[in-house]
Amino acid sequence: MESGRAFEVVKLAEFRQRIDVAISEIVHWFENVWTPASGLPPFQLDAAGKPSGRMTLLSDLADYLPFLYLAGAKEYVAKQTRAAMQVFESKHVISTPYARRGFLRLLPRSNPFYSTDFLLGLLLLHQLDSRLVTSRVLDSIAHRILHTYLRDGWMSKEVVYPFRWRTPLSESDSLLFVEMMVDIHEITGNPEFLSSARELVRCWLNHPYTRTWGMVPQVVVLSPIWQDIGRFAEREVTARLYKHNTALIAGLLALHRIGENQQELQEAIFRVVDAIRELLIDDDGKVYFQWVANGFRHRAYEVNLGNANVIELLLDVYDSFGRIQDLETARLIAGFWMRIQNDRTGLVPESPASQVSGMDHQTDFAVNLHRLASVTGNDDYYQAAVRIAQGQMRYHPTQHGYVNMIHAGTGQIIDPRIETRYSSLFLKILLLLRSDDDAWSDLTIRRMMSDR
Repeated sequence: MESGRAFEVVKLAEFRQRIDVAISEIVHWFENVWTPASGLPPFQLDAAGKPSGRMTLLSDLADYLPFLYLAGAKEYVAKQTRAAMQVFESKHVISTPYARRGFLRLLPRSNPFYSTDFLLGLLLLHQLDSRLVTSRVLDSIAHRILHTYLRDGWMSKEVVYPFRWRTPLSESDSLLFVEMMVDIHEITGNPEFLSSARELVRCWLNHPYTRTWGMVPQVVVLSPIWQDIGRFAEREVTARLYKHNTALIAGLLALHRIGENQQELQEAIFRVVDAIRELLIDDDGKVYFQWVANGFRHRAYEVNLGNANVIELLLDVYDSFGRIQDLETARLIAGFWMRIQNDRTGLVPESPASQVSGMDHQTDFAVNLHRLASVTGNDDYYQAAVRIAQGQMRYHPTQHGYVNMIHAGTGQIIDPRIETRYSSLFLKILLLLRSDDDAWSDLTIRRMMSDR
């Protein structure tokens, strides 16, 4: 067995009641405890359950509203959707949190990354119920976000106010917009979104780093004056996996799905996936987060459970093209982490050298295991996913919410802070386990369960 142990078979009928209780509790926290009478839930709570800081879930719309909608809190979701759009309309931009750092620390800034989950949330809500977000509103907000940051075909890393100056830098997490722009084009019929998606992909695929290594770098410096700044030059030779190259694959798949230059896109997809396999994945299934190609020093580093999210994109590529090596790599990665899953708690350490259990990464890995079970029919994956969810329900909750980090072996709290979105994201695996049907056959549900 790939897991290295015979998991105890969990009787879902006995587990289902606990799932329903957990779902109801999460809905209760959002509806009655965390959300002010007029406004959005706080981003983070302290150990006493009090908001820490003024940051809300505006930039994390996709992380809570779609799942609360599926959990039955439809009236709450409708009110929150209206509140979020009113906040955005009043500001016209989502500011970069904690932006008083670095070269431009005295000026307010806006990074497009903090609009990605806001826009994705509106897109998913439209797909769930078009009365929540109409196609006209989606078109208008997407247009504004896109043109706030566009600079010569790229998306500027930040816009600096009050001058509305687009910095001569672009970060590859802006590729998160490609898949969304394809989806919004299909909904609205507006050709500007498809054109922007094509151009973003073209810019990044044609970069010399991408042509050399098969993966996009973290940052591209668009002005030679800035290339001498060390912090940016370092990022120009670094490729990141999660939300950078995974976003590129997702965008390429979206363009391929609608019939865009299919042979060319297929070759590009295979090249990126094969580069990730060669440079970031060890033979035993360990996945690294970053690849640095600096002169003669080429190395990969930073192994953690969050990198296992690449399973999702490998399965997407396998579904699209049937390449067996993509499925086998996904199984290899899952097997590595299942081997170190704790026998007593069911939780998976954040890394082979750490016993920390991070709430968010547990959920993501459980969701990927659930999908692997659906694809392969192997019950080991399903049972491992159930054991993770059981561990989360037993060890992570406090009276105020699910804490960020505990010890994977003992259940002792390591970080008592509570990020509210981790509770709503936990609904992903709870809703999957409660479902009698194969939820993965529904494209909207599959999109909701993704974590690019």
